[in-house]
Amino acid sequence: MAQNPGDDSVRAEPEKDRSSVDPVNDYYVAWRLGRELQAHESPYVASDVLLPFVPPGGRSNLCAIIGGSQMPALVSNDDLTASIASKVRRRVLPLLMAGWFVAYIDRFNVSYAALQMNKDLGLSPTIFGLGSGLFFLGYALFEVPSNLILSRVGARRWLGRIMITWGLVTAATAWTQGPSSFAALRLLLGIAEAGCFPGMAFCLSQWLTPRDRAAALAALGGITMASAIVGGPLAAALLALNGQGGLAGWQWLFLIEAVPAVLVGIAVWRYLPDSPERALWLTPAEREWLAAREPHIETRPRITDTLLVVVANPRYWTWGTAFFCATAAGSATLLFRPTILQAMTGLSATLTAVFTAVPSVVGMVVIVVVGRRSTRMDERRWHAVIPLLIGAVGVGAAGIAYGLFPALAVASLSTVAAAAQPPLFAAVSAEAKGEVNAAGIAFVNSIASLGGFLGPYAMGALMDWTGSLVVPCAVAGLVIVAGACLIAAVRPRTATSSSLAAGAAVSPA
Repeated sequence: MAQNPGDDSVRAEPEKDRSSVDPVNDYYVAWRLGRELQAHESPYVASDVLLPFVPPGGRSNLCAIIGGSQMPALVSNDDLTASIASKVRRRVLPLLMAGWFVAYIDRFNVSYAALQMNKDLGLSPTIFGLGSGLFFLGYALFEVPSNLILSRVGARRWLGRIMITWGLVTAATAWTQGPSSFAALRLLLGIAEAGCFPGMAFCLSQWLTPRDRAAALAALGGITMASAIVGGPLAAALLALNGQGGLAGWQWLFLIEAVPAVLVGIAVWRYLPDSPERALWLTPAEREWLAAREPHIETRPRITDTLLVVVANPRYWTWGTAFFCATAAGSATLLFRPTILQAMTGLSATLTAVFTAVPSVVGMVVIVVVGRRSTRMDERRWHAVIPLLIGAVGVGAAGIAYGLFPALAVASLSTVAAAAQPPLFAAVSAEAKGEVNAAGIAFVNSIASLGGFLGPYAMGALMDWTGSLVVPCAVAGLVIVAGACLIAAVRPRTATSSSLAAGAAVSPA
């Protein structure tokens, strides 16, 4: 029997179970169907057919669906971004967090190993600082090429490769024989891990808006502190295996902590989507919205042209120099934290490793709080500057805080500086799009990684030269303040200038 288009009972039937259906996808289906009907039916017939597909909130705009050249904004951008962000938090972020958790354990487990290894191998503070810092030199040299490769082959394969290879190098560090092999393996570890964090930041930039990105990067920042919370007691337990199986405790530490990196790398290779276009758990409307955010480029720009765009942007240089300062001081204090804590408290190696977890608890809470607040306020510059200034106080006072409780208090204060990283990289990743974005993130992190090389070496040299911790810690605190001032000098872009910068950045040669 023919149905009367004006009969409300006919129209109401399909709406009985609308609460369980995704309204974003409904709009997409309605728009596509409207495009097909427009060529064959009148607008009245088309609207009658489409009406059951459209939830009540969108019916006043139904005429915008029929025959539109673009999908109408019947669902607000906030609804779309919230839906996408929720799925990314469940499907993508846990894999990245697992990888970054293991990365930080393998990157800084050498600081715990030093409690036994330095004596066994005869490493002075200067040699240990130089060797440890070589990780960041290798990281810096290969970071931009690594991220450019990732932007072309996909995050799944490249991040998986990074994790597997650094796990193998970490295991090889157990057979370090002296200063030369220690330096070589640390350099090789940096090369293997190059591009890990900027690759993750670029991956998130494909899925999330700058506002949601700050919270996601804060989750990654929080997991670094969680790795320190777990890493300290775990290192204490592994160091206690000293002599078992003919191996020193520090050798067991490197061998056992290498295994999770390989396992997580395999999981990332298997389960992480290469791009939003290949994520079947997104609705068609969500995939189309994400694709529309990236400009369409018929021809890929040459790598040299991409790098020239990045190098010519003074904002990348300023951010990179600021992060250089923060990383130089931060990596130095982090690598020497067990040594500093032991010197200020007189604890054994095992108890020192356990108590280093305390400052990390504070840092983890602060990173998450600052990241979420940055997202809620949609502000990034001052959410990076203020934590750096607070952390600088803790770093500067570390050389005069004798006793367990004062030492833990200033160490906890120093971890606040780490909360600057998520808002800072949310700002950096919003500067451009496409390959320029990937290169820009890696460029900033490469400059910062050079600070990670020079910082530990400089602190070790100052410790040997002065014979105390007062001067090295004070210098490190002042360097962090300089970084905070540089970040404060970079003014946020307006919406118009951001659009123009992004458009120019992705133009092909």
